[in-house]
Amino acid sequence: MRFDMTERDRFMPEVDLGDVLRNMQQKLFRRWHLIAVFVFVAAALAVIYVARATPQYTANASILIDPRTGLNPGQNEGLAPGLLTSDGLTVDSELRILGSREVTARVVSALGLEEVEADSEESSGFGLMDLVRGLMAGLRGSEADADPEGLSDELVRQRKLEVLRTEFVRGLEIRRSGDSYIIDISYTSPDLEFAPLAVNTLITEYLELSREQNIAGVERNQQWLAGRIEELGKDVEEAENAVSVFRQENNLLSPEGSLLPIEVALNAAIDEQVRLSTQALALDVQIEQLGEQIAAGQLDAVQVQPEDRTKALEEFEAIYVELLQQERIVLLNRDEESAAAINLRNRIEQQETLILEEYGQVKERLEARSASLHRQIAATETLIEGLSADYGDDSQKTVELRGLEREANAKRELYERLLEQYNSASQLVSFDATSARVIAWAVPPDSKSAPRSKQIVAIAIFSGLVLAVGLIVVLEAWDNSYRNKQDISQELGLDFLGISPRFGSDRSFRRNALSTKWKALRSRGGALSQMDRSAMWFDFAASHPTSIFAQTMRAIHFNLTMLRRKASQTRQGMVVGVTSSVKNEGKTSTALNLATYLASQGERTVFVDLDVMSSEATHLLNPAVPETNSLSMLLQNAEQTAARLEPVPDTPSLTLIGNFDQISSLGPQHSDALAEALAHLQTKYDYVVADLPPFHGVAETTFLSGLCSSLVFVVKWGGTQRPEVKSALRKAGDAKSKIMGIVFTQVRLKAYDATSRHESYYL
Repeated sequence: MRFDMTERDRFMPEVDLGDVLRNMQQKLFRRWHLIAVFVFVAAALAVIYVARATPQYTANASILIDPRTGLNPGQNEGLAPGLLTSDGLTVDSELRILGSREVTARVVSALGLEEVEADSEESSGFGLMDLVRGLMAGLRGSEADADPEGLSDELVRQRKLEVLRTEFVRGLEIRRSGDSYIIDISYTSPDLEFAPLAVNTLITEYLELSREQNIAGVERNQQWLAGRIEELGKDVEEAENAVSVFRQENNLLSPEGSLLPIEVALNAAIDEQVRLSTQALALDVQIEQLGEQIAAGQLDAVQVQPEDRTKALEEFEAIYVELLQQERIVLLNRDEESAAAINLRNRIEQQETLILEEYGQVKERLEARSASLHRQIAATETLIEGLSADYGDDSQKTVELRGLEREANAKRELYERLLEQYNSASQLVSFDATSARVIAWAVPPDSKSAPRSKQIVAIAIFSGLVLAVGLIVVLEAWDNSYRNKQDISQELGLDFLGISPRFGSDRSFRRNALSTKWKALRSRGGALSQMDRSAMWFDFAASHPTSIFAQTMRAIHFNLTMLRRKASQTRQGMVVGVTSSVKNEGKTSTALNLATYLASQGERTVFVDLDVMSSEATHLLNPAVPETNSLSMLLQNAEQTAARLEPVPDTPSLTLIGNFDQISSLGPQHSDALAEALAHLQTKYDYVVADLPPFHGVAETTFLSGLCSSLVFVVKWGGTQRPEVKSALRKAGDAKSKIMGIVFTQVRLKAYDATSRHESYYL
């Protein structure tokens, strides 16, 4: 379905981004004090935290892992370049070893943290060990549960050691530097001396443990080599003795001259048999060594020739390396006993099982190759037997002698090779070689690593600003009142006449105002001085002609003058009603100020209290209003009462009419009398200012509004809800067209100035 322009505008109204931003700016500026408080409190809390927080110091060290260090001399010769990709597996394995329970527990013991904890209850002081005591004591109270009954002393010691180790690991961070062979180690502690001591102790214990494991592995290899060398030594000795015995028994010398064809063929068969036997023997040794390595379950110790490696084995090792890297990342952020760490550990064990199984398959293929070699050897031996049958007795003996010699030489070569490996292993034990080398030891840091004062304060200020803005947005979303004149014109379609500030702030703002001829009612003495104290504000605009409220009264006066000229009623007065949506919106004070202001401008003005529900103006003005100025008398005999109305003393242009008899309703039954009364007042006065009841809660307001020439609608700034104002205007019916405009009352000047800074209400 295609939408035309009208339908699109109805479903997707146009939004002026400039208006939205300006509106938001006004809201934020109006509640600047909230932003200031939040930012100040956040900054103060950040400063307090920085001032009271214990400084943390981080010591750093680096070690280099060389996977080929510690191999037998010549062992890495001939390794294919592709095998070096498995070096990452070794680096990740060393990363796990550095953070393992065994290494960290040794560090805790080496640092003497167990003794520190035991002595913490007996001594106190200031220093490195005292700081560690406090750390361990707090840890014991927060994490270590009471030891169950029945545990042995060793188990209790192990539980405490595990608690100490867990707390120690919290300040430890071990990470690989990118894809290099360098491992960075850092430790964070509140003690400047303890941080480098912890890092260096960790490296020392790791090197010691690595050295012990390497020596243990070399010693196991030596033991195996020693056994094989001993067996081969006996075989070599037996072979050489067999050659010597055979020579003596048959009195054979080395042949001279050319060889016979059958001898050449026999020699070739014998050479092939020796070659096959050598290969089979070397392959059997490799199979036996591979079997023992697989049975030991040490992946790093298993060595497979490049031609025997499979694609599946390389894939399994690559996945194993990736799992080790994932476990390292998890251990940096979580505990070793977390679910994620346990899950990764299980997957790693499964991958190790797959790799060992693949090594087992490699071993099976080697065994199949060995069986094939042995079958070839058997076939060659059968061939040699056939050739030997055709060969002479002497030639046969010569051939047998050469076979014995070659077999003895082959065993001698294998014996010497294994002996060389044994000597190399002995050298490794003597040199104490490990795969790690320290690049940089940890030193005391030159500055603290935390807390970072500037960053914390900046983040706190920004957070306070964000929270304040968020709170302002929420408060503004809840605020459904009118606060600026644009809302009046856009939503209600009415003119904005001005504001009625809170009189105290308006007077304080205009304390240097010019003098005026108008004298405040309560200061005139007589009955006027007996009026309620609240009446002091009823002639505020007249008493303070340079005030903001006086500007609003001038605007209303100007509009009324234009309306009279437009309606050709310059000789007949106008009835001006002042009303509102609900009570307590400042309607009565606005009506009285309008009447007194018009009188101060020389306009003949009469104020009529038509708010029959409250009669607030009558109660406040009672001492100053003569009894003859009664609304009930005016309704009974409008002509005579209007003629006898008494003005305010010293102000002949102002007359006040009160509802002394408490008329509770003015309905349509009073329409003729009220219309006649207002007509007589219009002939005598320029303006009849009527204080009407609010629209909500009073049914007569609509009727009374119809009797007025013009209406002034009062809205409490930031108080009256928009639905109430709109509902009151709907109840006004046809009288809405008589509304001259709207006046904001009880306005807080500073807040209003923040809301409408671009609107000037100064003279």
